Amino acid sequence: MKKVVLLVLLACIAGIVEAQSCDHYLFLQDGKTIEMTTYNRRGKATGVNTYTVNEVRSSGGKRTGNITMVMADNKGRESAAVTTQFTCDGGTYTIDMASFIPAGQLEQMKDLESTGDFTLSYPSSMKPGDTLDDGEMTMEAVTSGIRAEIQMNITDRKVVDKETITTSAGSWECMKITSNMNMRVRMAGIGIPVNIESTEWFAPGVGIVQSESKHGKTAITAIR
Repeated sequence: MKKVVLLVLLACIAGIVEAQSCDHYLFLQDGKTIEMTTYNRRGKATGVNTYTVNEVRSSGGKRTGNITMVMADNKGRESAAVTTQFTCDGGTYTIDMASFIPAGQLEQMKDLESTGDFTLSYPSSMKPGDTLDDGEMTMEAVTSGIRAEIQMNITDRKVVDKETITTSAGSWECMKITSNMNMRVRMAGIGIPVNIESTEWFAPGVGIVQSESKHGKTAITAIR
């Protein structure tokens, strides 16, 4: 009988820890501001993406927050802004794929509308050797009277290693995730394909702290 009671208590404690784990994600803390610096392939800082968390809601173990992302160049001049949504539910963290769109496209395309499965998931239980779900998204907008469309697919997501990443904002034990991104921008019926192999460092309970491709990288450099 004591053993049964102990098992029940342990199960309850595990459930509480699981629910609380959503509270620690940086992008799910109301009022939190996170700065991610962008660097070119030579390692020179080219700008800062500032994320502000607002309207965080919790219900039934699920936690959701709206994220306002403002992109600026290395002189502080704002180039684009977008609002995305991050969620943690049952230990799985999901982010809006709109946050992956390059600043150049965001600046040109206003009032974007998205369709499809436009989130990427990051299970808290992931480990090296795991394969993660793909993501796909289509976004449309009218720019100067011309209809434009962005199609994005992120595939072959694999957890390849566990590494410690240190930046000016802190140090985290991360899962190293590789993936392929295929993006096509269509304007006036003309499609421009972009293919990028990228690597992310994801800290469970924290979020993405660094990402890298042949074009450069981004990393968390300040948390307020």
